[in-house]
Amino acid sequence: MRDNFTLAHTFTARWEGGLSDHEADPGGITNHGISLRWVTDLARQARERCLRDARQCDTCPRRTGPDCDYFSLDLDNDGDIDADDIRACTKEQAARLFRRHFWEALGCDRLPLPLPSRSMTARSTWAPAGP
Repeated sequence: MRDNFTLAHTFTARWEGGLSDHEADPGGITNHGISLRWVTDLARQARERCLRDARQCDTCPRRTGPDCDYFSLDLDNDGDIDADDIRACTKEQAARLFRRHFWEALGCDRLPLPLPSRSMTARSTWAPAGP
């Protein structure tokens, strides 16, 4: 079975490059297309969901696993989410974040065929804009 995310991500990742910390970039420090602004927004949203669901990080069984929406963003595993996480972000981590927070969240696998041109265009458009 063809993995449409990999096809779309491979196409668009060519333009994402590596580490960039340009003062004019509103997303702040960025690595492989993952910006500090986006990751901190995701972390804030994850914390809000936990509070709404009355979950506390200290007692949450999901905290140490990949299913934790907050700690899965701690890419350097030091207990916080900051610019060091963006610097530490690998291509593989970036791909996992894009898959989870864009591709799956937006249901991109349900896009009609021909998928390559539509999904690649969609991914190029929504990745910089955010969900």
